[in-house]
This record gives sequence, C-alpha cells and structure tokens, in this order.
Amino acid sequence: MPTPPEQTFAAYQEHLGRGHQLLARGDAKAALAAYRAAAELADERPLPHVLVGRALLALNRAAEALAAFERALERAAADPSALAGKAEALLRLGRRDDAAAVRQQLDDAAAAATAALAAAAASLPPAEAQALAAERAWQEGRHQAAQAEWLAAARTHAADGHIDAALDACQRALIVDAGAPRVHLEMCRLYIAAGLERQAVERMLLLTRLTELEQLDDVRQALAALAAEHAELDPRLSDLADRLSAPPPA
Repeated sequence: MPTPPEQTFAAYQEHLGRGHQLLARGDAKAALAAYRAAAELADERPLPHVLVGRALLALNRAAEALAAFERALERAAADPSALAGKAEALLRLGRRDDAAAVRQQLDDAAAAATAALAAAAASLPPAEAQALAAERAWQEGRHQAAQAEWLAAARTHAADGHIDAALDACQRALIVDAGAPRVHLEMCRLYIAAGLERQAVERMLLLTRLTELEQLDDVRQALAALAAEHAELDPRLSDLADRLSAPPPA
C-alpha cells in the first residue's frame, strides 16, 4: 500500500529539520544521511539536493557535492543556492575558470533578481518578491536579513493557503540558524494547519527549550497562546501553556 502524501511530506520535513540540527552541531556525515533521505522523498524539489551538496562540501567531498548541485539545477536552473554551491565545488576541484563562469551566472541571476524586486509590486506575488529578497541577501552575506525575508515569505504563503511552500520557506530560513525560535514558532502553526499534529506538538516542546535558553518573551507568549488554543492535541500542551504563562521567578 502506498504511503499517503501527507505522511511522506511529514517525513520529508522531519529529515530536513534533523539535517539542519546535525549540521549545526558539526556532524556533517549524519546530516548528509538525513538530507539524502529527504531527497529520496522529494526528488523533484531542488532544496534537498542543495542541502546534500552543502553537507558533502562540509565533508570535503567536492566532486560528489558538484553532482548534487547539478541535480538541484536540473530542477531549478537559476536557484541561487545551487549556483553558489556549484561554484564553490568547482573551485575546490581546481576548476577556477568553470567556477568563475558559474559565479558570473550567479551574478547575472542576482542582477535579474534586483531588477525583479524593483518591479515586484507590479509584476510578482508578494511571497515570490520576498523569496527573491532573501536569496539576494543570502548571496550578499546578509544572513539575518535573508532569514527574515524567508520567514516573511513563509507567512505570506501561509496567508494564501500554500502550506507546503510556507514550510519550504521556513526550511530555507533554518539554513541560516537551525535554532531560530521565530522560525520554529511559525512551523508550529504551519504543522497544525497541515494537520501534522504530532510534528506540531514535538516542535512546540522543542521551542519551549529554545525560549528558555534565549529568554524571548514575545515568542514565549505566542507559544503559550498556541499551546492553550490546541491543548486538545496532547495533554502536555495544557501544562506547557500554564508553565509559559506563569510569571518568571523573581
């Protein structure tokens, strides 16, 4: 019996999330396995292939990384993350002229993105304009700005009812920082909207630990409200809401 699409999508998201966490901890080998598992479930998407390439670069396996970035580009010919990864892989392989050509292609894509952004209000849906802004910021090394734009794109996609696209935007935001609390909060909401209740509860419990570490009052309050609103999903959420709503100790 084939696996239902919603279960496949949930597993895909779990593999990506685990890969982000493992790569952030420096375990590139385990992250590679997680990203490859995601790519097997969603071979048509460029993102998991880009992430496979990033993990392979972290393992100094440039030739394999190049093949992964090529697979991503077969699925999205102008994907900036795939182009940047391909250029880096070529450079590590000593193919400087080829790397320069890809960097030029990336610069051309960035220039096109800048032009597109200038006309975004008239010609692009808001989520696409935000994604372009995120990619541009990422290539310029403004990683926090890129994360903010991807998160904005996720919220726009969600408001339009495009939950899959919203979750993909969140996964790209987590490339910047796998522990970003506001991104995880948005993913909690998105998992609930997608009917992925177990994943939503697990992420809310994870986010509780993140808010305790970083002392983010706004995220803490939003999480308390979300847990209270959906307490029927799991008995732990009621206790979680009460704990988060309690005033901090003096």
